[in-house]
Amino acid sequence: MNTAAHFVAIGSLSLTAGLANASILTFVIDGISNFAAIPQAYGDRISSLDDGIFHYDEQGEGFTPNVL
Repeated sequence: MNTAAHFVAIGSLSLTAGLANASILTFVIDGISNFAAIPQAYGDRISSLDDGIFHYDEQGEGFTPNVL
């Protein structure tokens, strides 16, 4: 691969990484104690910091609302 192709590849990867969003799973769930089973729906389609009994964090990365 020549130098120009490397720059194009690196630029494309940088742009893609810059557009990526990520919700942070904090495992703060109302009514759940240590070592209890985590509900299967935790982390699915996150659209806000507090989503019912589930709580998440977002530090500027954005949410991942369509992840199942």
